[in-house]
Amino acid sequence: MKISIRGRVAYGICCLENAMLRYGISGEGWNMLLRRMWEYTTLSGALDEKLMMLGLEKWSNLLYFLPDEEYFYQRDYAKFIQSITFPDQTFLYPEEPPTKEVFETLCDSYQAHDHETIKKLCRSIFDIGADELCAGIDQVSLVTLDELQKLLDIMYAEKIPMPEVEPFRQYIFHPSWDYVVHGWGEQFDGTKYSKFIGEGK
Repeated sequence: MKISIRGRVAYGICCLENAMLRYGISGEGWNMLLRRMWEYTTLSGALDEKLMMLGLEKWSNLLYFLPDEEYFYQRDYAKFIQSITFPDQTFLYPEEPPTKEVFETLCDSYQAHDHETIKKLCRSIFDIGADELCAGIDQVSLVTLDELQKLLDIMYAEKIPMPEVEPFRQYIFHPSWDYVVHGWGEQFDGTKYSKFIGEGK
């Protein structure tokens, strides 16, 4: 598949949204999660000179929001902050974690719709986006294709309708070693494909 990693992530999110529709899952916390996920399509692959990191590495912050984390079901904000803080009081990932208000909103939504398939799909999407952030991307990024296949296997097993692939073929995997686009492809606003937020709503 010659679709960029951004395109693969976007397709995965569309799969997740189809699953959410299938299982009747919605709520402001879920919309917060989706907005965070869709940011992947617009984050830069260029190096930030100040932080010495790719703009895309902000994607790691999505781990603060994934619904398979136990702290959302324990509703313990202090324990959540402790779990993502190093001994020197810095956070695990480059952005600030959710505020207590956001945390409570996520708790409400995740507890209202606690679904194992949705949790697995969310984790797969994160893995597709994160797997190449700390490694050299090969000519096709097999690791992200493998993660995408795991996601598709879940969709097939649960008989969830698949999104059309055709719109994503325009987002090309660039094999050159220009880190602005290499593998991740050009930036685009993926929310136009969303059924929950942004243009596509």
